[in-house]
Amino acid sequence: MATLAPDLALAAPAQPEAQSGAELSGELRVAGGSRQPVAEAAIIILPASPGDRPGRPPRSPLDPEQIGDLAWFEQTRSDAQGRFRFANLTAGKLRIVVVAPGYQRLEQVVLVEADASETVKLFLRRDGDTGYRTEVESERESIDHGPTHRLDAQQARRYAGVGDEPLLAAMNLPGTARTPGGFGLFVLRGSDPRQTGLYLDHHPIPRAFHVLPIAGVVPTPMLDRVELSPGNYSASYGSHGGGLVELFSRPGLRDGFHGQAHIDLFDVGATISAPLGPGSMHFGGRRSHVDGVLSVVDEIAGPTGILRPSFWDYLLRVDVPLGSRHDLTLRALGSGDGLRAQGEESAISDWVPFAAEASFHRFDLEYRYAGRDWQVLATPSLRLDASSIEYATGRAERHADVLSLRAHAETRLGPWVALRVGADLVREDWRRRETSPEEIGFDRLEGPSPGAIVVGPPGPQDHAGRRTRGGVWVTAALGSERLRVSPALRLNMFHAGDEQGQAVFLRVDPRLDIKARVHSAVELDVRVGLYSLPIGPPRVGPGVGGGASAGLITTGQMVDGGLLDVPPYLLEYFDPGIRGEPWARDVDVTSAVHASAGVRAELSWDLDLSATLFWREMLPRDTYASLQWGDDWLSASIGHPRQRSFGLELLLRRQLARGLDGWISYTLSSTRETAVRELLLFDIPVHTAPGSDFRLTDRVREYGRWGPGIFDQRHNLAILLSWSLPRGFRVGMRFRLVSGNPERPVLAAGIDSHNSFGWFREPIRGELGMSYRPLFHQLDLRLDKRWLLDRVGVTAYLDVQNVYNHRHPEVDVYAHDWSERSGRYGLPIYPSLGVQVDY
Repeated sequence: MATLAPDLALAAPAQPEAQSGAELSGELRVAGGSRQPVAEAAIIILPASPGDRPGRPPRSPLDPEQIGDLAWFEQTRSDAQGRFRFANLTAGKLRIVVVAPGYQRLEQVVLVEADASETVKLFLRRDGDTGYRTEVESERESIDHGPTHRLDAQQARRYAGVGDEPLLAAMNLPGTARTPGGFGLFVLRGSDPRQTGLYLDHHPIPRAFHVLPIAGVVPTPMLDRVELSPGNYSASYGSHGGGLVELFSRPGLRDGFHGQAHIDLFDVGATISAPLGPGSMHFGGRRSHVDGVLSVVDEIAGPTGILRPSFWDYLLRVDVPLGSRHDLTLRALGSGDGLRAQGEESAISDWVPFAAEASFHRFDLEYRYAGRDWQVLATPSLRLDASSIEYATGRAERHADVLSLRAHAETRLGPWVALRVGADLVREDWRRRETSPEEIGFDRLEGPSPGAIVVGPPGPQDHAGRRTRGGVWVTAALGSERLRVSPALRLNMFHAGDEQGQAVFLRVDPRLDIKARVHSAVELDVRVGLYSLPIGPPRVGPGVGGGASAGLITTGQMVDGGLLDVPPYLLEYFDPGIRGEPWARDVDVTSAVHASAGVRAELSWDLDLSATLFWREMLPRDTYASLQWGDDWLSASIGHPRQRSFGLELLLRRQLARGLDGWISYTLSSTRETAVRELLLFDIPVHTAPGSDFRLTDRVREYGRWGPGIFDQRHNLAILLSWSLPRGFRVGMRFRLVSGNPERPVLAAGIDSHNSFGWFREPIRGELGMSYRPLFHQLDLRLDKRWLLDRVGVTAYLDVQNVYNHRHPEVDVYAHDWSERSGRYGLPIYPSLGVQVDY
């Protein structure tokens, strides 16, 4: 191919000896499921050999050096739609030769009748085609600074250890901590995962992953890219003290019907893309079948006691051009999850029933205008949330209507100045119903300090309220490509209201971004900013605050003759929202300070190297937790500690080229927070019901020494590579090495205590960070094989996580008196096998 293409460009076409008025036209398309047009391909046509058969490749390939000896030949190039046409040809068997950069040379024989017109459709295969490519899009420079990392979602699906989910690939980037227990949570630069903003197409989503964190809440073929900012995200967003994760969906193709279907060990799904007038439609859906597989296993082998997860999701996107500069997009998406265990079949215990369900549906409208002087985006969205959880001590249901609005406009005021202004608003109207089947009492002793006995009436309790957050912002871009200074200012508004009161807050967040290109291949990036966010303790009262831990595996539960010791973060983050919203009277606002300084260098061999120093400081704040006691209200002050994260992020990345792509990332970080010590001033018993007692205390809070945070992972190394091999094969690997999380070790057997279910023994623990979990390490391997036909591509893959079955301890098992640790539980080897068909 390399020698033929120059010859085609230099050779002067000869004229045929006799012409018969025959015509030949056709289209060039990419072979496989995409079938995209191939533009600017060189096409020649010449007489075929007598032994060649029409519709098949010629018996012998064309020798470029023999072109000049031919009696005649003609050449042309394909247009932007991949079309070509030859007129006044000599009738008979003709040979077509197609040469295009990045594609394998194609030769085919066609029969053309005299005074007739023949049409052909030819499919080109990419060089070393295994179905993996990077499409580089030329975008207008954005006024707002972009994300720290951007991943092509379709390319990221093929990395080892991600199981076809690009969000899991993003968790291997610098600044992301490993989530214990394999939970689908984004822990960015040591921050609380509940402080990470999650957005899809400019609007928030309640969660990124399904109950099984192997799959995100959006069908993966529908995703275009994943953008990740571990900190210092754009002024277009606010209300998050951590970082930002943005997902963007793909529009449908307008050149014909396309689609994709897949099935693996966990789910089955399909997508379809088609032209719709001048626009396009793209629809996809997915449904898990893990619950069905477990049901069959139970019927064959007897009750296994395994929780049965299930999930589904869908996304419909319709794009309609309204003229040369106006575009309209409509979206409808939804996602649902279930997790169930029944009676004696439950792995949780012999008597605890458990069922949890969560779902949402969202409807978007997006308008875009791209003029010479102004670019405008306006998009409203309505989301309907529903969740419920049923456990031993009751049932909780939650419904919410979430209205999200976003609009911005940007323009260039001159060669050195550009401006963007915008506003966003998220309003959530929520409703909760909590049911306690019986009176539940707790009498728990924590060292020398008495605990509280909470006794509540049975029956349902209904609560409702509203939460609103939003802001207006302005961002300017000053300077040139060599030096650009982007100051920004965001005015935040927070509101919370319910039957007990209202709370409104206004905060101003200044932010600054400086980029300087000190060399043609070296760029500096400095960012600093203030990020306000609402905080508040969960509600305290009957039927509230039990959370998922009331029905899930908990510390102190008997398993295999021992007592489970579950780290509190595993329970806290299983379903962070189930504990409920804080009372409006308890809501407050605090701030986080983010600062980073980085350098990015473009190296040889298609390598990019970036290094970033970062600092994140969460300011301390005292809030008040309101406790409803019958018709009375009591308040207790709660201290939110000061949090600090700092470190270094390194990324060596290679874009898809020469059959190899991937990256090596390393994060060196320290996550610290201050200890909160409370001094008891007085202790007053409050009698509220016969046989019950509550003690009202007044405390003085002191912020003491610094200690480790929950997600203090000093070293985090991820190596993720993928190689393209001949014959449609591709292999990949991911290796991760991470420091263990801090823990509170059990120092001695505990003291006896009891609740309404009986007596139990609690352990005596040390301080958090007295010991750390062992070093985490895991190797994942992936093998793909792709069969490429003209109109269909078939891919089979095997993705095995934790190949050497290293069982990192996530949960410990102690003897019945907590005197010794007898065992540990961790995630085992985890295979995923699937088939994908593109058409």
